[in-house]
This record gives sequence, structure tokens and C-alpha cells, in this order.
Amino acid sequence: MGSLFGSLSWHCGHIVRRLRMDNRQTQADLARRAGVPLSALQRFEESGDSSLSVLATVTGKLGTSPSALLEYVQVMNLRMATRGESPLGSLDEEPTHEPGSS
Repeated sequence: MGSLFGSLSWHCGHIVRRLRMDNRQTQADLARRAGVPLSALQRFEESGDSSLSVLATVTGKLGTSPSALLEYVQVMNLRMATRGESPLGSLDEEPTHEPGSS
């Protein structure tokens, strides 16, 4: 069970980084706009380690929500599991939709 939670946090940080980069924002810019320490955003993107308040604030500034992000992660984990891939694998394949989109 621990590996599932580890994979979820890894994917959350990875997806937040991708959304930030898609929006052409630096870590410093997003951290400033979200009102969180730069080190907190860096740690989140690298390891998925984040408080709920940082998760909520950062995802809000990226135009999505924690629930949409977690739903997206669940879809990606299920997709990988049905293909027999490790949930800790990379996100090389383009998703069918981004978090928060319909």
C-alpha cells in the first residue's frame, strides 16, 4: 500500500511541474503568486511532498484543483496498471486530458 501512495505523490509533483511549465512560469513566479515558499514548491515538484494548503494554493494558481489533480493521477495509475506497467513509471505518453479540463 505504501508504494501506491508514493506513486501518487510522485505523479502529483510531476504533473504540477508540467502544468507550471505549460503555463511558461518559473518556480519562483508560481511560488510568489501562490504565496508559498519557493523551497516548498521545489520540494513538491521533486518529491510530491506537500501540505494540503500548498497543494490547494498551487493547483488553484494553475487553474485546477486538488481533486482534479488526484483524479487525473488515479486515471494514469489505472491506465498503467491495465497495461502491466509500474505506477512508478514515467508519464511519457500524452494524457487524453489535463487536470481540470473537461
